[in-house]
Amino acid sequence: MDIIFVTYRNYLFSLSRLLQKFGCRIFYIRIEESSKAKKEFWVEKLKNNDILPLPIESLPHISETLEGYSDPQMKIIEISREYAPKEFISCFLKLFPNNSDIAKKLEIVIHWSIARKMRAVTSLVNIWAREHKDKIHLLIDIRLSGILTPGLLPNVKLLVIPLDIIENIIKKVFRVIHNIKNIKSVNKVNENQKNKKPTEIESSKIAFIMDSDGPLPYSDDKESELHRENILHLYYRFFPGSSEKIKWGSVWNPIQILDPKTIYHALIPIRHGILHVRSIKQIIGLFIIAFFYTRFRFFLQQLERYPCLKAAFIKNDIYSPKALLIALEAKGIKTVALQYRFDLSNNYLVGSTILTYYLCASQFVADIMQDSPIYCIEKYVPVGLYRSDKLFLAKGSPPPAVLKVPVEKGYHVITALGWTVPLNWYESQSDYKLNQTAHKHFLEDMYRLSVDIPDVFIIIRYVSNDWMALPLFTEIIAKIMASEKMTISTDYDNKFANYDLCAHSELVITNKHDRIANDCLSVGIPVLFHNYSHNTKGLVWNVYASSKVMCNNYSELLDRTRIVLSGVSNEMTQDYNYLKNVVLGGLGDGKVKERVNKFIGDLLS
Repeated sequence: MDIIFVTYRNYLFSLSRLLQKFGCRIFYIRIEESSKAKKEFWVEKLKNNDILPLPIESLPHISETLEGYSDPQMKIIEISREYAPKEFISCFLKLFPNNSDIAKKLEIVIHWSIARKMRAVTSLVNIWAREHKDKIHLLIDIRLSGILTPGLLPNVKLLVIPLDIIENIIKKVFRVIHNIKNIKSVNKVNENQKNKKPTEIESSKIAFIMDSDGPLPYSDDKESELHRENILHLYYRFFPGSSEKIKWGSVWNPIQILDPKTIYHALIPIRHGILHVRSIKQIIGLFIIAFFYTRFRFFLQQLERYPCLKAAFIKNDIYSPKALLIALEAKGIKTVALQYRFDLSNNYLVGSTILTYYLCASQFVADIMQDSPIYCIEKYVPVGLYRSDKLFLAKGSPPPAVLKVPVEKGYHVITALGWTVPLNWYESQSDYKLNQTAHKHFLEDMYRLSVDIPDVFIIIRYVSNDWMALPLFTEIIAKIMASEKMTISTDYDNKFANYDLCAHSELVITNKHDRIANDCLSVGIPVLFHNYSHNTKGLVWNVYASSKVMCNNYSELLDRTRIVLSGVSNEMTQDYNYLKNVVLGGLGDGKVKERVNKFIGDLLS
C-alpha cells in the first residue's frame, strides 16, 4: 500500500516509520515547516528514510493531466451542489444585503473550496494512482478541509485526521498572549479614527484592491485619479514595500479577528440553516457558509474606514477573497477587474470570480463566461488584452541588440518562452506540468529544432535565470551557448524584454499558456504551444484544443514551425486569423489602455 500525506509535518515522522515496517511506501505532496532551513533539514531526513515527495516527475509516462486544469463537464459544480443545493442556499439570502444574485455567489464560494482541492490534491494523486492501478493508495490529510477532496479514483481511499485544529488552537493561544498588550492601543487608534475628519486616503473615490505589488492600469496624467501617486492602494494580505509615494491602506487587521463578534457571526448562518440540513455533506456546506459569513462581516467592518469609495479595481480577481468582493458590493462599491489571463475564462475549474464589471479580452470570452455557472458578473466590457499594447510599442522600436546579428544574417527569429522552474528537487517532483525535467525536455526540443531547421535563430527567454545554476541544465546550456543559432536572454534589467523579443520575432514558442502568448496572438504574432512533456501522453493544456497552435509532440512542432516560417499563406493562417479576430476580438490594436482608462473615467464621472 502507498500512503500519501497531503501535508507533511515533522510530528508525522514516527508514524511514517511505523507504517514502513508494515510494508507501506510513504509519500507526501508538500511539506510545511516554519523556515526554509527547517524544511530542507526535514526533506533530507525524510529522503534518507525513503519518505519522498510524490514522484510524478519520475513517472515514465502520464496518461491524464487535464482534470487538474479544466472541468468542461462541470463535474465540480455538480459536486458542490451536493454540499449546498439551491433550496439550502436560499436560507442565507437575507444575510448578504444589497447583493444581486447572492444564491449564485454562494454556490461559487462552495465550488471554489472544492475546486482548489481538485487542482492541488486530486489531480496529483489520481495521476499516480492511474499509473499504479494494482495498488491501494491511502491519502491522509491532516487538515479538516481534506473532507472536501473530490473525484478520487476507486483505488484511492481518503482518511482525514484534522490534527491542524489542535495545532491552530495552540498557535492562537500564543498569539492572543502575544497580542493582548496591543489590543488597548489598537482600540484607541480606532476610536481616534471615528472622531477625526476624513483624510486624503479616507476621501478616495477609487482604490486598487491588491494582494501584492505589481502591474496595474495607471494613468500617465498626474492630475488623474488613476495616476500611481493619486490612487489609493488597499492591501488584503500584506503591506507595500515598493514605493513610499503611493497612498495605501489595509482591509486586514489580524488582531480584530480575535473579536468575540466572530463567534457570534458564525452562529448566525448556523441558526438560519441548521434545520434545513438533510445530509452530512450539507453540514459541511453549512460550516463553509458560516466561516465565509464571518469573513464577509469582517470585511464590511474594515471598509467602514473608506466611506467615499465609489469603485474598486481588483488586481487579482480570481484569487481575491470572495468575501471581500461581496462586501464591496454590499457597501455599494462597484468592482472592476481587467482580464490578464485568457486561459482562466474557459477552464471551469479555478477561474471563478464575482464582479460588477469585467474588462475582458473579447466578446467571445464574454459569451463563454456568461454561460458558465462559476462567474457572476453584472456587465462584460470587451477591451482587449492590456499588455498587448506593449507589443505595439515594441514593434515601433529597433530590435533588441541580441537580435542584431541574426537579423543581419537573414535568420528567422524564434523566441522560446520558458516559465518558472522549481529550484528545489522536492518541489519539482510533484509538479506534473513544469517540473525540472519537463523544462530540460523543452530546452532539448528547442535545440533540436535549431538543428532540424537550418535558417533559424532561437533565443530562450525565461521568467528569471536562476534555473541556469541547477546541475540538471548544465549540459543543455553548454550546447545552446556553443551554438551560433541559439542564445539565452539574460537581460532582466528591462522587465519587458520578453515583449521586445516577441515583437521582433517571426514565431513565439512557449512551454506554458502564459499571458504573453495571448498578447502575441491578439496582435498577429504567430505562437506555437509546446503542449507536451517528457512523460505526458495527451494534452497538458486545452485552451485552444481544436487549434493547430497546440503541438502535442515534436513532429507536430517541427512541421508547424516550418509552415509558419514559410512566409506564405498556409494552413495555419486561418487558425491565426480566427484567434486574433474572433477569439481575441480584433482588439489587439494598441489602444487597450486607452479604452480601460476611458471606462474607469466614465465610471467615476
